[in-house]
Amino acid sequence: MSKTRHDHIISDDNEKGIPTILLKKEYFEQTSVMKTIRIFSRDILCEMLPEGEDYVKVSFLKSKNESIDIKEIPYKFYNAVIDQQIREDLLKSSMEIQKTIYSTAFMPISELVNRQ
Repeated sequence: MSKTRHDHIISDDNEKGIPTILLKKEYFEQTSVMKTIRIFSRDILCEMLPEGEDYVKVSFLKSKNESIDIKEIPYKFYNAVIDQQIREDLLKSSMEIQKTIYSTAFMPISELVNRQ
């Protein structure tokens, strides 16, 4: 059974019945997907593979905790990877502000006095 959320597909791998999600690279950067996999890897054995030119396939192979329903993980992962991508986007958009704050914070006092 497959369910589509926009361009992303949540399904079971047909051959093995492994819960899988296909994420479009256009929307999700590798960093976001890998950070999300790291978060989930405490409880779930995950696998990330390219799927053609446009997608990355994340499979949830095995739960390390019996109380976790492995079939629900793709939906939780999808929400978590969206959150992580938003964090990455915000980090990029605020990078110049961060650089200005750091350079001013570590500027010698004499330069700060001369600026005023």
